[in-house]
Amino acid sequence: MPVGDFNPAPKPGKSVRVKPTQRQLGEISAKVDKELKARSGYVCELCKRARAVERAHIIGRRQLKHKTTVKDLLHLCTKCHDWLDETPEGIRYRKSLAERRMSGENQDPKQQGIPATGPSGRNGG
Repeated sequence: MPVGDFNPAPKPGKSVRVKPTQRQLGEISAKVDKELKARSGYVCELCKRARAVERAHIIGRRQLKHKTTVKDLLHLCTKCHDWLDETPEGIRYRKSLAERRMSGENQDPKQQGIPATGPSGRNGG
């Protein structure tokens, strides 16, 4: 074979990724989505008044060690989701809730101890 001809050796097989990616861990399956909507009754789980239209991860994708379950999520209205993700108080609340969830305590979202100064400053949205 002349020098410079390209003749790669065949690979013994395609390598298979064993560990799921963070994106895959954070995906919300149709089953989990259905369970979340059944749990919330389409009512925001923070303010208990507005229609829940968004799903919020309590534990961020980077911290997940398992596929997303209904326990990792809250069903929220847009205002509460923005409060949870973008305000210092909301971020602190989400972190404390994540710590409680990861330790296994307080699994019922109806008993989460939502701060009195939620998104609108009066017990939720």
